[in-house]
Amino acid sequence: MAGDRYSVVGDQNVASPTDTVISINGVTTRRAWVYHFTLGSSATPADNAILWEVRLFTASGTATAFTPRALDPGNPAALLTAEINHTVEPTFTANSEVFSMALNQRAPWQWWANPESELVIPATLDTGYGWEPTHASFTGAVEVCAYYLE
Repeated sequence: MAGDRYSVVGDQNVASPTDTVISINGVTTRRAWVYHFTLGSSATPADNAILWEVRLFTASGTATAFTPRALDPGNPAALLTAEINHTVEPTFTANSEVFSMALNQRAPWQWWANPESELVIPATLDTGYGWEPTHASFTGAVEVCAYYLE
């Protein structure tokens, strides 16, 4: 699959029960394919099980704008936009989880798409995916790094 590759990196102090760490937002002129992401926590090590979900949204909420980084410095600026440090959650579509896994806080984790199994961000303005950790009482720092192709 040819195209330009970008990354989005964000961290968040999780508030109970959840805060979206990063989101990648679609535009009307281009689709995108998420092919890899990593999940982790830099909080003091403890035995917390964090439920990580990647969900589709139709409105991005309120957050800090993040400029996706080109993996090849010669690539043009990304057309899609991204957000980190959400203060108002995106409007998630019901039953739209494309990834859901409980992971121990001590264990960083990565996901790679099989060919033709990437997460597709539609060519629709302000529609995309959000990475959301959930825990009833954990309030430590978590990190996400997502890689996509547009």
